[in-house]
Amino acid sequence: MLLLLAFAGARAAFAQQLVCPTSPSVSGKACETFHFHVQMYRPDTRVFETYYGINQFASQTACDQARDAQMKGNAAIVDFYRKVQNNQQVQVDRFGPCHCDMSTERSNSYFLTDLQRATQIRMAEEIRRRVRERLLDAKLSSDSELVRGIYPLAPVNPVLNGPRLTRVPAPAPAASISNASSDLRARRLVQTAQSSSSSFDLPLAQIGVSGVAAGGNSTADASPVMTATTTAAPAAAQQQPAAATSTVAPAVQQPVAATSTVVPAVQQPAAATSTVAAPPAAVTASNSADSIPIVPSPSGSEANDPDAFIVFETQRIQGVLKAGSATTDDSTRSKILDACIQRLQVLSNLRSLIQGSGARSRVALAAISARDESGRITLVTKLFGSDVASHWATKEAAGVVMAPNPDLDNEPEKILRDSSQQFSEAQRKRALFIFLERGPATEDQQLWLIPMIEQFVQ
Repeated sequence: MLLLLAFAGARAAFAQQLVCPTSPSVSGKACETFHFHVQMYRPDTRVFETYYGINQFASQTACDQARDAQMKGNAAIVDFYRKVQNNQQVQVDRFGPCHCDMSTERSNSYFLTDLQRATQIRMAEEIRRRVRERLLDAKLSSDSELVRGIYPLAPVNPVLNGPRLTRVPAPAPAASISNASSDLRARRLVQTAQSSSSSFDLPLAQIGVSGVAAGGNSTADASPVMTATTTAAPAAAQQQPAAATSTVAPAVQQPVAATSTVVPAVQQPAAATSTVAAPPAAVTASNSADSIPIVPSPSGSEANDPDAFIVFETQRIQGVLKAGSATTDDSTRSKILDACIQRLQVLSNLRSLIQGSGARSRVALAAISARDESGRITLVTKLFGSDVASHWATKEAAGVVMAPNPDLDNEPEKILRDSSQQFSEAQRKRALFIFLERGPATEDQQLWLIPMIEQFVQ
């Protein structure tokens, strides 16, 4: 009993001194690491907690420098609380002297395991965060000297400020290596997995600027515009008043007749300078605000390319996007923009599926066969059904907006991969369109999507 009391008294005395007790097993040995004990004041519970496994240094000099810096930072924080915040309850942390670290010696009573050391580091970090919260609540910035003084400085390099305690190991003798030419073998890299890539194709829509023709040319370089009308050319164009400066005159819409012809816009007379009609990006079909430009069909070698269908439909939806920007109703314009973005995503996924299926696949041959408007609508009907095809090539920009169908639009992949035959082919085709507009298809999804679209176009 007396021995236990004596040991407890010695332990309390060491705790008061904030140093580690010496161990007889390490007497006479050089100290490898140094540290100091800290009794940190916890502001939320207003008690001191002792930590001695939160710092280690390679030399006495480095330990002293880090201890002095940490003491100055803590003293500045306490001084701020007492003078600025008028909080006299905050106490200064207590720091013990730098001494040999016995927390790594198993025979010592202060030995710490890795888990115990990590626990002390975590608890000390929690106290620092409590102090940091109160400093930030006192309107201090996170990069102020007081906030940065909470955390200890990095240990000083012992190579520059103290003796090196670790010996450099002797270099091992290099083994002799024979580089005979008969031992060399040619290596061949074999790629077992087929590489594939997916992308989101979102081309930009061209927007005309007043006074500048398509392609960035000035009005002086603009050529006469060709407008598609369902009429014969009248004897004379409507006369416009003379302008004092050079302006751009729009093409004159002709009255409706029985035949369809293409007539150039008549150049208007000018007083001071000449005015030239500005050419639009594509030939227009009507003079309404949201009319869709007519895109010419591919011809020649382009018509035999499976990608020609994707290129044509991309130009078509660009025209819809341009026509929709002229809509005055904000809600309708927003719906047109969303529908155009979804259509572009469908075309991007469809291009990846065509390329993944091969140049002689059914879907690639079907895309090549869709050379005119009726062929393109037929291909869209086979792929996505008549419901989507009715919104595919509309005359007005608002026609691309499809009515939602929550029963089919919420889980399109579940409908496509359903094997119970409870969904009709028309429902599965609409689900395919909704699935392709949601985002890029992954490689695993393309594996089961390609056979499905091959079945749809046969």
